[in-house]
Amino acid sequence: MMMYEHFDGMLKGITEKLNKDPNGINARKKYVLELSRLGKKLYSKDENIAWCGVTAPFDLLSSMGVTSCFVEFVGAMLSSTQTAGFFFEEAEDSGFATDSCAYHRAVMGAVLKNAMPKPDFIIGTSSPCTAGLAVMENFANQHGFSWNIKTP
Repeated sequence: MMMYEHFDGMLKGITEKLNKDPNGINARKKYVLELSRLGKKLYSKDENIAWCGVTAPFDLLSSMGVTSCFVEFVGAMLSSTQTAGFFFEEAEDSGFATDSCAYHRAVMGAVLKNAMPKPDFIIGTSSPCTAGLAVMENFANQHGFSWNIKTP
């Protein structure tokens, strides 16, 4: 619930700033607004959540009322907020190689620390890399989901 409250506060704060100064809207403020909306949805208990690989069919999921997010985006957020190091250590202590993708290590560390919201389902993709697919499989195992991959 702590993360939901964080994003809710962030959303209220940026909305208040934008309402006070509509002419002050810039790309960064729009990004923060959308990020806080997505974060609030991901940590809400009222949404259907899907964690996905970067090339998952997000428009299709959205049309079905599913809030989805690709894990590499979360890895990038953790890196940009300088919190990834904390999660690297957790992932590495659990056996993830120190030379594996930093975004994926950060996400796996966050999963292992229960900092990621539990999804209703997971969609892994092997494009653009198989490391993301491995993280999704580990994520599925962490949450007790079955994991099936059938691709041509």
